[in-house]
Amino acid sequence: MNIQNNRKLYSFAKINLFFNIVSKRQDNYHLIESVMQTINLKDEILIKNTNKGIIIKCDDSSIPVDNRNTAYRAAELMINRYHLDGGYDIDIKKRIPQGAGLAGGSGNAAAVILGIRDLNNLSIPDEELVDLGKAIGADVPYCIFGGTQLAQGIGEKLTRLADFSWDHILVVKPAFSIATKDIYDLATLDMYNRYDINSIIEKINEGKDYEIILACKNVLEDIAVEIYPEIKSIKDKILKTGAINAQMTGTGSAVIGFYPDSLTLDKAADYFRQKYEEIHITKTTREGIGNGEKARYH
Repeated sequence: MNIQNNRKLYSFAKINLFFNIVSKRQDNYHLIESVMQTINLKDEILIKNTNKGIIIKCDDSSIPVDNRNTAYRAAELMINRYHLDGGYDIDIKKRIPQGAGLAGGSGNAAAVILGIRDLNNLSIPDEELVDLGKAIGADVPYCIFGGTQLAQGIGEKLTRLADFSWDHILVVKPAFSIATKDIYDLATLDMYNRYDINSIIEKINEGKDYEIILACKNVLEDIAVEIYPEIKSIKDKILKTGAINAQMTGTGSAVIGFYPDSLTLDKAADYFRQKYEEIHITKTTREGIGNGEKARYH
């Protein structure tokens, strides 16, 4: 049944250009509205056929390689859902920081879903891919498709928007990570629907990239800075080094800065490298998962 023995893919990181909490469901999941965007910061995932079950390898020793790993759960789901024989050896080379709000784990799961689909020549419609992704995590459906998208519901209801494109982005990840649940647990009613999403969507549809940057908002940042004041400190320093705008992405802890040109960005990156270990210069991409024969690290 398999058409090839292995598949190499790249899973791209996600940033949030906009984030609102809309309401809270009875099952304690929060309904959101967010504009999500993939950036060219990526992990490499090599998937091989094996008869030894599911084997996860990762070059980051802090990442679990058992069924706590989203890639493991994605492989298990695909095997069970489509009654696949054998198993998969999945080798993950991490570059996306974890606990940063960049959907690194969700992207890995998305890559495994698509990789196993391709290895077995399965025909899976988009609606079913969303259903598969949602079974792993709320950000996984978005990570499958990537690009500039409006995400609603718990994050699984996606609407493709006009492409937002920016080539001069800095990602600063502080030494600490943030658990998603910890941030949502602190959300109060006065934080719901704090910002108007219509303004940024209008600017996206009109292709006004500079104005899109100025319209970026994230209510989760308002929560996080109360616990982690260093986030505000990083944001302030990004702005002082010449960024057009800066904000925390997702539930944090990474802070992103949008710079006007490569010279200003490079100087800022040199400054932050003296203070933080995880600094990334990146840009937007339309992809969620990249083909291993085409995508390469920069």
